[in-house]
Amino acid sequence: MLHIFLDESGDTGFKKSGSSKFFVITILLTRDELGIKRAVKRVRQRKLKKKMKQLPEIKANNSSDTTRRRFLTDLAGLDIDVLSIILSKDTVYEYLRSKQTKLYHYLANLILNECSLTGEEVHLIVDKRERKRLVRDDFDDYIKRNNNQCKTITVSHFGSKNSAGLQAVDFLSWAVFRKYESSDGSYYSLIKDKIITEKKLFE
Repeated sequence: MLHIFLDESGDTGFKKSGSSKFFVITILLTRDELGIKRAVKRVRQRKLKKKMKQLPEIKANNSSDTTRRRFLTDLAGLDIDVLSIILSKDTVYEYLRSKQTKLYHYLANLILNECSLTGEEVHLIVDKRERKRLVRDDFDDYIKRNNNQCKTITVSHFGSKNSAGLQAVDFLSWAVFRKYESSDGSYYSLIKDKIITEKKLFE
């Protein structure tokens, strides 16, 4: 079974102030889900302050520099592949800016199409970002319809506190996002050897 964890960094808004310049979707591919669970457990035990250990999940945006670097270094030592799509939002056509849900679906599918999934049994795990069941079902149908080369594909929507893989891809996506949004490649450099696709859109 090929496990694919998908998360995003930045936002899909297009306000002149308050919105990110870039939107990044990242997927983490692995057949070793246990290795990721162990990496999360190690970083929680060794690098988190006492009050942080009580939180149900670790997130890149509220972790210390030490935690981020240790976790990313641990992930870089695992048998994983990382793929990212980087959208420069100022290049998005005006008519697409009001269709943020469809844009998200399109980008998620686009990054999946960068993978070799023919004949694979795939479990796609997505952060439960959308509360409306109808929107989640539409996403699932869109992904399955456009990835029929898989032997099977199952889509699950989990809260990240219930998935070590989603916590891992949150850090990976954050590292890629920071490279573009803040021109800081120091975290990205820790995982760059695991990135097999880094696709920039609409430049």
